[in-house]
Amino acid sequence: MLQIDFSYSAPVFVDGRPRVNVQLLGEEMQSATYLCIVSTGADYLQLPALAARQAKLNMSYVPLHPVVAASGRTVQLPLLSNVRVSVNGLIIITDILFDPSNTAPPIFGWRSIQTAFDAGFGPEEWFWEPRR
Repeated sequence: MLQIDFSYSAPVFVDGRPRVNVQLLGEEMQSATYLCIVSTGADYLQLPALAARQAKLNMSYVPLHPVVAASGRTVQLPLLSNVRVSVNGLIIITDILFDPSNTAPPIFGWRSIQTAFDAGFGPEEWFWEPRR
């Protein structure tokens, strides 16, 4: 059985939670960088709406997507598809939910995690070492 140990000495851990650097790559070479909580319980990459403005993304016709919050309440958030982001230096294309209140923590959800692994993201980018 493969056991994965996370090293709490790695700089991407804050309060014992794994984090990843995500850079939103927008128009006109604009970008926005966030340290995101890695969460397999979240479906999407979630960033504050401010990130879209910083990266100069066109949010005019972005559809709203129903999201069930941890409280059980359903909210409608803008979901932008096929966006280029850099995850610890690896560029992927993923979908992003934007928080219009700019108050929720940035989250790197399982769909983006899977996309990163499909693109070649490996154990060394997560700062963990498999033990056999």
